[in-house]
Amino acid sequence: MPGNIFNFRSLAILLLIVFVGASVYLQRWNQSIVRGGDQWGYYGYLPAVFIYHDLDDISDSYMARFEYHDVQPLLPGPGGALPIAENGHRVIKYTCGVAILQLPFFLVGHVWATVSSAYPADGFSFPYIFSVLLGNLVYLFLGLYALFRLLTAIANEKMAFWVLLVVVLGTHLFNYTVYRGAMSHSYLFSLYGGLMYATYRFYEQPGRKWIILAAACAGMITLIRPVEILCLAIPLTYGLVSWEAARDRVKLWSKHWFWLLLAAGIFILCGTPQLLYWKYASGHWLFDGYPNEGFNFADPEIVAGLFSTQNGWLRYSPIMVLSLLGCVGLLWRRKWLWPVLLIVPLHIYIAYSWWNWYYINGLGSRPMAEMHALLAVPLLYSFIYLNRWRVSRYLLVVLTAGAIGLQLFQNWQNSQGILFSEMANPAYYRSVLWNTDRTYDAMVAFDTKVLQPDSLDLQLQQRLTQVNFEQADSTLDLVSEPVYKGLQALRVTPQKKYGEFLSGTISDLGLSAEQWLRVEAWCYKERKEFPWYQAAALVVELSREGEIIHYYRLSIDNKLHNPEYSLWAGKAGYWGWVRQWVPIPEAVQPSDYLKVYVMAEQELLYVDEVSIESWE
Repeated sequence: MPGNIFNFRSLAILLLIVFVGASVYLQRWNQSIVRGGDQWGYYGYLPAVFIYHDLDDISDSYMARFEYHDVQPLLPGPGGALPIAENGHRVIKYTCGVAILQLPFFLVGHVWATVSSAYPADGFSFPYIFSVLLGNLVYLFLGLYALFRLLTAIANEKMAFWVLLVVVLGTHLFNYTVYRGAMSHSYLFSLYGGLMYATYRFYEQPGRKWIILAAACAGMITLIRPVEILCLAIPLTYGLVSWEAARDRVKLWSKHWFWLLLAAGIFILCGTPQLLYWKYASGHWLFDGYPNEGFNFADPEIVAGLFSTQNGWLRYSPIMVLSLLGCVGLLWRRKWLWPVLLIVPLHIYIAYSWWNWYYINGLGSRPMAEMHALLAVPLLYSFIYLNRWRVSRYLLVVLTAGAIGLQLFQNWQNSQGILFSEMANPAYYRSVLWNTDRTYDAMVAFDTKVLQPDSLDLQLQQRLTQVNFEQADSTLDLVSEPVYKGLQALRVTPQKKYGEFLSGTISDLGLSAEQWLRVEAWCYKERKEFPWYQAAALVVELSREGEIIHYYRLSIDNKLHNPEYSLWAGKAGYWGWVRQWVPIPEAVQPSDYLKVYVMAEQELLYVDEVSIESWE
């Protein structure tokens, strides 16, 4: 159409502008891959093969990345990225599919670093990381082009344009393209796009090149993430809209049986590198890289996986609700009915049966990102429906703009350490939802799962206790240094572990339902601890008949000398103010028992100026 701006070129230019701008702003090449985790795990094969020649035991390759950040060099322990095989060799737990796709761009980076005097040819300097992240974008655009061609076969270019714009910028796929581009999910999304388009073209006009492309895409998808073998339902069930179509399918494959064998051979060939690596490194053709991890198919966390503040798919990509509603359109336009109906529910069931159903190291539910390629079809049907009337067309524009705005904003929050979605609880999520700054109350909500109240709306009822540790007390370990105020402070050792400030029944303490406790103290640590969920804490505990019914644990370490209120900051050697508000629940009973105490797990903790009050 002459003058049509809603074409793939326009889409690619717009996305490229956003990607470049976000990449320059975020500068993730300083942290991508070299920080370890999944991004290093997928990439680690390449420097091991081409630079360090230690693919059989990977240790040198792993340690080399520590040159680029200030963490103490240390090989991972049990359950880490390099499980130890029976022969004593360390084996990469991640499959090699992503590394195979990264290979051409790694070689570009290697040549660049080799001929340049500015960068070492060590596999982790800027040329390598930049080239690999650039390669991720290349694959993304190839997958988007395939999807664009597919969607324009169903609707017009304008609808395809808007659907793919929303899928990339309005969902958490953006995070795995720009912020965590070396992970597997953007690659998988593109491979799904290629598989879908090749399947469509093959059944429209059967040809060898399309069956080869489909088999290669399916093989690489399965190599990267073996549970994605479900993707085979796309070429096997696409277009089965009737019994007649099923009979025609049998006739087609009977006529072209050699193509079927060719596809099977390519699919199997894609998995061969992984089998060879396992044999080379571990001595066995098969190796379990996740020995202490697994699926719980009897009790999947489907509802939480979809809606939880802890990386729930639809919580962080709400526009994809339209893709689920658009599945109704598959009942009339049924060519994609069976691929969607078979793959998406099974994919959700498997993904949220994994022990770590909230999938750390991401923004939103990671395994659903690649599903956005398949779900682009029903999303298109929703867009077509909403585009039929003027009012709903305006609604569609609002939803599109809102989805993109929300996604870009949450990615910015994530990059600034404001939004930490993988461990978010409802109180913390509400505390940071539209915030552009980190706050103390958000830190408290993250720890205690309690939305902190506005003290201006409350009034002081009574001061339950105030302790400055100035009086001699043989039951307490009091020291003269360090001290926040006065002459003495309380020392809590890991051997003693607890320092109690208040205990008693709700009735004896004069408390009642729907009041708030304000608990505060000044604390000091000689050494910071990690991880924070094992570190020193200020605890409020409510029990009934000997069983804890409410437990509010406030981490201390990141409340010390942390003016920016970062969840990961805090410095030892400084006194810091620690405070939490705790609600007295509506269902509290007079005989319920309340305790307030500090807890030192591994390092010495010093406490001074403790105050506990009730407010209403």
